[in-house]
Amino acid sequence: MKSIPFTVGAAALLAASIAAQPFDALRAAPSNVEGQQPPAGGPPPQGAPAQAAGTPGAPPPGRGGGRGNPMVAKFNDTCATCHGTSRDKGPVGPSLFDDEWTHGNDDDSIVKSIREGFPEKGMPPFKDSMTEQETWQMVAYLRTQAANLKEKPVYVPDPDGQIVKSEKQTFKMQIVARNLETPWALAFLPDGRLLITERPGRIRIVDKNGAMAPDPVKGLPKVWEKQDGGLFDVEVHPDYAKNGWIYISYSEPLAGWTPPPPPDPSAAPPAPAPGQGGGRGRGPSNDPPSMTVIVRGHLKNNKFVDQ
Repeated sequence: MKSIPFTVGAAALLAASIAAQPFDALRAAPSNVEGQQPPAGGPPPQGAPAQAAGTPGAPPPGRGGGRGNPMVAKFNDTCATCHGTSRDKGPVGPSLFDDEWTHGNDDDSIVKSIREGFPEKGMPPFKDSMTEQETWQMVAYLRTQAANLKEKPVYVPDPDGQIVKSEKQTFKMQIVARNLETPWALAFLPDGRLLITERPGRIRIVDKNGAMAPDPVKGLPKVWEKQDGGLFDVEVHPDYAKNGWIYISYSEPLAGWTPPPPPDPSAAPPAPAPGQGGGRGRGPSNDPPSMTVIVRGHLKNNKFVDQ
C-alpha cells in the first residue's frame, strides 16, 4: 500500500458553488443541481422513456445521445454570441459563468426565466424552441461549466513550509511525520509525544522534537484490515498522568463465525431478491462479519500492556 506523508496544521476548505444561465436577465445565485429532485413540470426522472425520434430535443436516429453533452452546441448557438464562453465579459452581455446573478438564486427561477424570457430587456422567451427537458439540461450544463472554468488549486507535492492564506487566517504547513501507511487518528501524551495509528494495525510514536521512533508499538491486538476495517482511533484518558490508560478501537472478525458452504456449481444462479434488480454488484463474499472493539492498556517500554 502506498505510504503517504502525514501533515498537521490548519486547513481551509473552500466550497465553491457554481452558477450560470443563458441570458443577462437570468442572473441568479448558484445552487446544487446534483441529486436535486426536480419540481412538478421539471425534467423527466432518470430512466423515463426516451423521446421519439423527430421530436424536439430527441437525439438523432441511431446515435442514442452518446457521451457528449448536447447542451454544449445548444449554448454555443443560443447564448455564446452575446455572453461568450468564459468567465470574462461577453461581446454584448456579461459572462454567464462568473457567479453574479440578479433574478433568483434557484433552479426554478432560472428555468422560468429561460422559458418566459424578458422581452423588455431584449431576451426573448424560449419555451417554444426548447423543451422542458432541454431547459433543465441547460441549467445543469451552465452550472457544471461554471465550475470547470474556476481557477483550480495548484498541486503541491510536498506541502512542508507552504504558506496558506484563507479568508481569516494565514498559516504555514509543517510536516510532522512521513512514510505513514493510512494514518487514521492521533493523540498527544502529557509529555508532548504524539501517538499516531496506522490502519493496518500499528501505533507510531513521534517525540516532541518531531522524530518518529523507528519501531511501532508492540503488543497491539491483531486487527481485521479490509476495506475500511483496521486500527481506528486512539485516545488518552483525561486523567492519564495518574492512571496511564490509553484507549484504542479496531475491527476484528466476529468470533465463532463459520463461512457458508460454496454454491453448487451445477445449480442455477439464484434470482435477485425483490427490489434488488439484476445489477452486477460485488456478489457473495466469504469474508467474516467484523465488529468494532474498544480496549485499553498501558504504554510501557514501547509495548501496549495490561489490556
